[in-house]
Amino acid sequence: MVKVYIVKGSEDGIIGVYSSKKKARVAAIDYVLSAHPIHSKDAVVLSEAYDWIEFYHASYTECRAEILIEELL
Repeated sequence: MVKVYIVKGSEDGIIGVYSSKKKARVAAIDYVLSAHPIHSKDAVVLSEAYDWIEFYHASYTECRAEILIEELL
């Protein structure tokens, strides 16, 4: 079995599919921070992790990202 990590943005749908959780997390954080107001430099990215999904969001923006974890046979 192979795990894939699907990153979905709240505004753009599927952002990418990754074979590494680390790369998926970087993509999710970058997506959330890209919608962050430039004048506010104190961006804090918050996440909630479960066995099969992770949620990411930042202060001062409504943009969110999810990482769905799927196992392929």
